[in-house]
Formats: sequence, C-alpha cells, structure tokens
Amino acid sequence: MNKLFCILFLIGTLYQGISQNRSFGTLSMIQSPTVKLKKNTTNNSNVDELKLQHATEIFDRLVEARGDFRSPVPTLVMNKKEDYGAYMDYEKMEINLEEKAYDVCAKFRDSVKVNAALAFILGHELTHHYEKHAWRRGFVTNFKNLDIGMKLDSIQDDVVNETQADYLGGFLCYTAGFGYFENAGALVDSIYKAYKLPNKLAKYPSLADRKKLCTRTFDKLQDLIQIFNMANLLTLTEHFEMSHEFSKFILQDYQSREIYNNLGVSILLQAIIDFPQYAKKRLKYKYPIEIELQERWPIIEPPQNNQTTGGWGSSKPKLIAYNPFQKLVYQALLNFDAAISLDPNFAPAYLNKACAYALLGDSTRAAFYANVECRLRAKQKYEKTTLDIDVLLGVLEANSGNDSIAKTIFQTAVEKGSSIAKLNLKVLVQGPKDFFNEDIKEPKIIISESVEDDNSKGSGGATLMNHIEYTPAKDYGDDEQIDSLNLRNLITKSILPNMKTINIGDKTQLSTSTKKSNYSTLYIIEQVKSYDKIYFLGTKPKYKGKTFRGISIGSNVESVLKVYGDPKSTYESSTGQILTYHNIIFILGKKNQVEQWYIYEKA
Repeated sequence: MNKLFCILFLIGTLYQGISQNRSFGTLSMIQSPTVKLKKNTTNNSNVDELKLQHATEIFDRLVEARGDFRSPVPTLVMNKKEDYGAYMDYEKMEINLEEKAYDVCAKFRDSVKVNAALAFILGHELTHHYEKHAWRRGFVTNFKNLDIGMKLDSIQDDVVNETQADYLGGFLCYTAGFGYFENAGALVDSIYKAYKLPNKLAKYPSLADRKKLCTRTFDKLQDLIQIFNMANLLTLTEHFEMSHEFSKFILQDYQSREIYNNLGVSILLQAIIDFPQYAKKRLKYKYPIEIELQERWPIIEPPQNNQTTGGWGSSKPKLIAYNPFQKLVYQALLNFDAAISLDPNFAPAYLNKACAYALLGDSTRAAFYANVECRLRAKQKYEKTTLDIDVLLGVLEANSGNDSIAKTIFQTAVEKGSSIAKLNLKVLVQGPKDFFNEDIKEPKIIISESVEDDNSKGSGGATLMNHIEYTPAKDYGDDEQIDSLNLRNLITKSILPNMKTINIGDKTQLSTSTKKSNYSTLYIIEQVKSYDKIYFLGTKPKYKGKTFRGISIGSNVESVLKVYGDPKSTYESSTGQILTYHNIIFILGKKNQVEQWYIYEKA
C-alpha cells in the first residue's frame, strides 16, 4: 500500500508540475469545426444566474461524491459561447459549461432527467480532470524535441479518453445520487443538433459511434454499480472474502473514499466475527463502524424560469508477531487511511479508524481520531456520525471502567435517537457478569439478546454486540415475495430468467437478470470452484409492495422489530442502520425508516 501511495504522489506531482507550466489546452465534449478555443474564456456576467447556481449545485455534489481532493478542484464557470458544449480548461483549472448546453439538458423538463443530464456532462468533464487525461499533451509539449514526445503525439487516444469519461463519469453520477442516466445517447444527439454539428468531427468518434458508445458504457456502468452493491451486500451477510474481491475489482477502474472505506469496514468486521477470542473484553459493546451505501441526496430542482477539491530513524522497528485479529485490523486501517488520503474531510473513515484502534486496545489514539479528527469533520454534514462519535467515547469509558461516565454518555445518545447507544446501555446496566460466564456452554438470554462465550458454537466464540446472536426470529423465506417473485421458488424450480454473467477475477461470477424491472433486482453470486451460490432479490425505490409481514418502504424501525423480532446482526451507516435477519435485510435511512430491503438465500 505504501508503494501505491508513493506512485500516486509522484503522478500527482507530475500532473501539478505540468499544470503550472500552462502548456496544454483543453478537453471539450464537442468542438465546432469552424472555431478555435480562446484562452481568455471566463464566466460571462450575462449568463442566467439561476442556471449557473443550479449547475453549480450539481457540480458540487459530483465533486463531493468523488471525494478525491489530492489535487485542486476545478472551478465551474458558465459562458455564452456556442462552440464546445462543455470543456475542461487545464490552464485555468476551470470546467466551462456553455449556457446553450444547459438549455439542451433543460429540454428533458422532468427535474430528475434534467439533473441527470447535467450531471452526465459535468461528470464527463470531471473525469477528464480526475483521470488526468491531459498528461500526454503536457508531456508532448514539454518534450516535443525528443523522440518519445513525437511518438506519443502520434498516438490518438482521444477516443479512449472520451469513452472512459462517459463510463466513469456515469458511475460518478450514480454515486452522487443521480441514478442511471439512460438518455445519454439522446442527449448527445440533441447536442449535435442544437450546435448544428456534422456527424463526424475530427478527433472525436462519429455521432453514430458516440451513441453506440453511450449504450455500451451504460451497460458497463450498470455492471460496475451492481458489483459495488454486491460488495456491500456480501459484507452485510458476512461473506467477507468475496466482498473484498468485489471491492478490489472496482478499485481497478474507479477509486473513491467510499469504496476504500467499505473495504476497510468489511475487513474490520471479519476480524470481529472470525477472531473475537483475541479481543473478548473489548467486544462487550457494539462499535459504531459505518459502512457507506449509495449516497442519499435531496432532489435539486432546476430553476423554474428556464426554457427549455523518512525513514525509521536510527534503528529499524522491532518486528511484531501479530495475531489473526490484529492483522485484519491493521489491513482495515490501511484502507481507512486510503479513504482519508482521497478526502481528508471524510468523517466516517476517521470514525472507523477510531473504532479500529479501540478494538486494538489503543484508547488514546481511538479518542483522538474520534473526538478530535472526526468531530472536526462531522459537525458540518455528518449528523449521525457526530452521534456515533459519542457512542464510541462511551464505549471507551466503559472499557476503562468509568461506568458512570459511560452511562451518562449512552443515555444522552439514546435521548438523541441512537439505537446503538441503547444496546450498549443495556450491556452496561446488566453488567459483564450477566453477559459473560465461563461456565456457561449455551448462550444466555437477557432481554432477548444472547451472548456466546469462548466454548460456544459459532465463528470463534466470545463476541457479541457487533454480531449478536439474537433469539432467532421466524424464518419467513418461504413466504417473502418481491415484485410477485418468490426467491426460494425461483431456486428450487430452476425458473430463473435469462441472466448476464460478469467474471470477478477467476474465482467468482456475478449474474444479473436481463429482464428489466422498475421494482426489483435479482443477483446470483457463484464461486466457480465450489459452485456455491448466493441469491439476492431486492426492491427498487419505486416499489409499492409490502413484505409478508406488512413492511413497506417508509415503515419505521419499530414496525420492523415488532413483526420480525430481533435481527441477527445490525450495522451502521452514516445515514442510518441496517438490520440483517436470517433471510431478509432492511436498509434504513436518516429517519429510521425503511428505504430498501433484500431477500437472500445461500444454495
């Protein structure tokens, strides 16, 4: 990982050096064959300020979702030109959006589609920036008298860059909360018509090819998003090794703070669940480890008046023989640090880093990263993370024997609506003797919660609050349906629809249904060698149906617990909580309401 950081640093340094030389031009979405780019382009005072404000809100969300602040973030400007649609100006570190291109997007009228169209254009240009597509131009300019410079100048990689900008820009749009943009081909066609461009432009794919590329990149984008979702679901169902495989697969194409963070979370949870015996006393309480699911943002409404970011010293460090628990925790820390290196203000990664140190028994570092580093970043826009900081501080006080202080902290957090604080308060009040007894061979039930000792059955023994073996709730797998589909019937009767398969390395395959549905998604994960399969059937935001026990999107957590009982496991996110049962997963949002659920089976 250190080597990776060194490489990234060198690349970033080279990029910044080239940028300072101001020796390379622009990457534009289109270019009229009758004009040449003028370097004095700036924000035009005559542009519609409401349009600029709307575009800036979308732009800022894209930048925030990417979470890569290793180099300066470009400034968004709007102008009255009608030459390029949108372009990245590397000399000024500006992304220019022409008002005419904005108007083309506005013709979709529906606010969701308008936002997605603008996000597609701006995400395309931001990808040029993040992927450093101008490096060759800068190199060629600075070394044009060398043979390598001339050879590189002859390489036509514009088509590759444009394709990657569509692909990764689309994924950026999705992670920023704008969803799929299925109308990319229609948008490109509309831009060509509005700008009266010929079907073929020099250094660009033909219009026909660009529309085909939009379709193909959309398909590839869907694959990437599905892999991202599966990595999270595999973590939630404790298939950690496969989850790591899926996350690393994504990181080959797309690096983001969320993906590094989630990979770290998965590794940390694996340490807790597989090797609890190495940290038994510290696992009495539930740690507020936060996994990042798809960002959930309010819809941005377009303006109504439009028309249309040395060394080891004198001696080598002493080699330490880490146990399996410690090895995994330190691996998790590397990924949290990777997330922070992309975005130094990403609060959930600091909180998870604090939890990792707490689990290692380093309460000093844990308190610092939680109460100083994380709180400084969380107070602005991570409301739940701020509350989770207090929960962790309560855990640290309890682990240090300061029960009265811990009780006060937990009670205050409970009053603010923290479910995890409520669980930890129960542990504190009941006392460790009520929860751990070396002579007990079977789980002891207290307030419907069971805890295993070192000799109990399960994945290594003594853990609990991070993986509570609750009193088993009834298995409703035979009765649960989504979109009139019963997962177990589909499996047993082998009536699965046509499936598209994606190879995740050489060990695992992900299959998705080719049948489009506005209400459900079906995934199958298969391990190639063992033929073991995991099936997931999940709801989409438009789903209006209910579970077998009457839960629907918008139901509160109390309703879920009332009809389904205690979950097998609970997980935290920066926006809510996830409840995992034997065969169903409920994903809750900020208001502790159901936003989505999945039925899952292993065969």
